[in-house]
Amino acid sequence: MRGRVRIATQRGVTFVELVIVVVILSILLVFAVPNMRGIYERNKLVSASRQIISLIRYARAESITGEREIELNFDIEKNKYWLDLKKFSRILGSGDRKAERPELIEQELSLPQFVYFSKVTTEDDEEGRKKASIITFYPDGSATGASIVLVNKTPRKKSPEYLVIEVSHATALPEVYQMSPEELEKMREESATDGENTE
Repeated sequence: MRGRVRIATQRGVTFVELVIVVVILSILLVFAVPNMRGIYERNKLVSASRQIISLIRYARAESITGEREIELNFDIEKNKYWLDLKKFSRILGSGDRKAERPELIEQELSLPQFVYFSKVTTEDDEEGRKKASIITFYPDGSATGASIVLVNKTPRKKSPEYLVIEVSHATALPEVYQMSPEELEKMREESATDGENTE
């Protein structure tokens, strides 16, 4: 009996099949990448609002537990904000036990690229015209009421996106609202009308 010779019939991927797969993947990427950019731009606005909200909550808790006033500062022109915890440390070598200086614990934070403060209104500046605003948190759990309007003005977008952070005067707790430009304009008109009626 003669032995039969078996021929290996392993089949590999041909070059043409490989090229077809690469073409299909590149077509899928062409459609997916622009959608991912929109998600990324939206996330910048949301992450900026979350960071501000966490500072608001921290300032409220710190003012209650530390039994002192704490300020959250906004520089609208530079799109920066920071917390003033009003903590002090002794000046070394001063000889005076009561000599104190502020600690360097204030970290200035910036908004992401293309995200800006559209308007920051407080009880001291109801029109939101000042270039710098301060929200003060009190030991009783209250704060100066405020409204912080963030806008994402990405050049590729047709219209900007807005998020509004409202800080309650009574509880100092923040609430976030997403608004279209039309809704924001309507809210501004209503607040302007309310301001005229109170005068």
